[in-house]
Amino acid sequence: MPKRVVEYTKARALAQIQKLDEHVEFLEQGIANNWSLSEIRQRISEKKAAASTENTESNNYKERFTAAATKLKNRAFGAILWLGQGSNASTD
Repeated sequence: MPKRVVEYTKARALAQIQKLDEHVEFLEQGIANNWSLSEIRQRISEKKAAASTENTESNNYKERFTAAATKLKNRAFGAILWLGQGSNASTD
């Protein structure tokens, strides 16, 4: 197996990638395509931005679902109270 050498500054940039499979993928692509340090940094930034967008969208759906469920629960509880009061009034 040939020895692969990466410059120190490039290795430091690649070290920002925490997931091992993504790290290895970036390393292999960087070596194969002879990426410059600025290219590595740009691609890492793009990867982080894409991941951030996915997390934001996921959290947005969770927040919307939670808000809708809370409103539905409050309305159902209010309806039960209203119905309960109406039945008490007719028994008096």
